[in-house]
Amino acid sequence: MGILKIEMPLEWWTRINEKCKELNLNPESYTEVKNYGKLYFDLQKHQFDRRFPIPDPKDYLKI
Repeated sequence: MGILKIEMPLEWWTRINEKCKELNLNPESYTEVKNYGKLYFDLQKHQFDRRFPIPDPKDYLKI
């Protein structure tokens, strides 16, 4: 396993990583995300309503 550089606090990375595992998504695609609070909210939104699209990492690169 290599070193993973993330752009968010470790606490938030842990939350997003767990949520991605629940949704069977690859959490590594979200490592460079800066707007992690909105990403977490949108992941939860997708979990509750599958009509809501899976968040695209490119949409969360800016705060």
